[in-house]
Order: sequence, then structure tokens, then C-alpha cells
Amino acid sequence: MIERDGQGMGADLRALRRSFSVVLRVHLSKFLLTLPVAIGFGALVHRELAHSLEAERFAAALEPALLLEFVRRIEPALGAGLVAFLAAMPLLMLALLFLDGALLRALQRPNSAAAGVSVWREGGQAMVPLLRLWPASFVLLVALGLLPAYGLHRLGRFVVEELADERTAFFIRLSLTALGALFLVHARASGDVARALVVSGAPLGLAVRGFFSAFLRPRLVLAASLPWAIGGLFVLVTLSLIDVRIGRTGTAWVIAGFLTQQLSGVLRTVLGAGWLAAASRLAASSCRPPDGVLPLGPPT
Repeated sequence: MIERDGQGMGADLRALRRSFSVVLRVHLSKFLLTLPVAIGFGALVHRELAHSLEAERFAAALEPALLLEFVRRIEPALGAGLVAFLAAMPLLMLALLFLDGALLRALQRPNSAAAGVSVWREGGQAMVPLLRLWPASFVLLVALGLLPAYGLHRLGRFVVEELADERTAFFIRLSLTALGALFLVHARASGDVARALVVSGAPLGLAVRGFFSAFLRPRLVLAASLPWAIGGLFVLVTLSLIDVRIGRTGTAWVIAGFLTQQLSGVLRTVLGAGWLAAASRLAASSCRPPDGVLPLGPPT
């Protein structure tokens, strides 16, 4: 059962506020899951560059040529690391599904989350329906998101080949790429609505129909998802530019860069949780008419 407290973005913000402690715990858990990768990469950087004359240049700013040279040096180690990562992928996927289930449960039941109910136990219960939904959700994301985006990208390249005006060619490619990105965002958002449905206890078939229903209502779904997606992109780009400008020429600057990266991660987690709250709201306001179609939005 999804607790509802009004409609619109205000309801999403209230759910996010009441579940904020769970959001932070989920972010911390994901940080700890990825920490071994960061430590391993840091060890490789230290081994290859700690005593190199290029170390200061590498730490001070992002230089593509120097980065490519570094990747070439550590290529054998990267191969072994990739094998280890692929071997650990099933466990990592289960852990991430567990955390997503915990977060969705908390956002769907913000009053219970604020009261201290164990969403971690409920997150474990949400893993099974999320696992059952994953194959269908992946296929639909590829068919309705990735393939249209790739097709529009290829169409843009084909169309501009015969154009002599560079401005027109640039505008056409940019427009088609943006449209492809919109397909991808919308398909992902529709999948999140389906995940919210299945976590709330809906049968698998109803959750899949919810995916199609959300996908066929782009105005409603994009109006709910784009503010969070644009906010996440703004945070990522802005703080990444700040991080690059900081450089790494001293201990204080290294710490400042690390804190900037962590702030970016926390803010993007919060914005992602805000969208999941919106997806849960859309799922909660769904109804089951006799014909089996699943309209989204407040019932009339």
C-alpha cells in the first residue's frame, strides 16, 4: 500500500523529507559498495604515478592525453579487474536491488519510515518482485529507449552528410540527439513507475501494463520526471566543472575535491529519490478499469 499525501511535486517533496534518513543510508550503502573499486583504482594510480615526473600534472587537472597514457600502462591490471568485476556483478546487482527496494518502500510509506519502521526488512521483501520484473523492464528499456535513441543518432548522421550548411547540420543533429535522449529518459521513467507498482504489491502483469501505460502518457510522466532529471544533470555538470577547476596541487585541495565529489553524489541521490517519490505517486494514482488499461494521474 502506497501512502499518499496530496498531489503534485509538493507531495513528492513531503515524502522525500519524511524518508530523508533512509535516502542518506541508501547513499552511504552504495558508497561503501563502490569504495573497493575506488581504493583499487587509487592504488593503481599511486603505483604508476607516485614517483613519476607526471604525477603533479595528472593530479592538477584532467588531461585526456595523459589519462590515455595512464590507461595504456595499467591495461593488464584493468583486464584482471574487469574479470573480477564481472564475477561480482550478480552480488552487486542483488545488493543494488535490495537498496532500491528499501528506498522505494520508504518513499511509498513515508509516515512509516519517519516512525522508524524497518524499511531494510521490507527492502529485502521487495527484492523478489524487482527481480521478477527486471528481465521485462530491461527488454522494454532497450526496445523503447535505447534503440530509438540510437536510431535517431544514426539518422542525424545520415541526414547531415549531404548538407553543406554546418549550422543547419549541427541543429539537425542536436535536435535528433535531444529527441533520442528524451526517448531514453521517458523509457527509464516508465520503468521506474513499473518498479514502484511491483514493489507496492501489484502483480507482475499489472506492473508491465503500467510500463506501457506510462510510456503512452509522455506529457504526464515527463512533467513529473524532467525537473528531477534536469536538476541531477545540473548538479553533475556544475560540480564536475568546479572539481576540475580545483585541481589537486596540495592536501587541502585534494580534500576539497573529494568533498565536492561526495556532495555531488549525495545531491544526485536525493534528486533520484525525489523522482522515485514522483514515480510512486503516479503508481498510487493508477486505477484498474474493466478493460485492464492502467491510466495514470488522479482518478476522475
